[in-house]
Amino acid sequence: MHEFSVVRTLLKQIDRIAGEHDGGHVTSVAVTVGEFSGIDVELFRMAFAQLAAQDSRATMELNV
Repeated sequence: MHEFSVVRTLLKQIDRIAGEHDGGHVTSVAVTVGEFSGIDVELFRMAFAQLAAQDSRATMELNV
């Protein structure tokens, strides 16, 4: 389940970018999953929901 590591990396990037913009709050994230990415979309959504809930900035909606 590499989806969890992909989501962790995505959330770190979101935090970094939000921090560069005066700690702005992110409300939505759009992700495109390519046909040959090897990502299971449902596992990705589950990982995002679990990991984003642990992060104060990540009160966002995921659009996959």
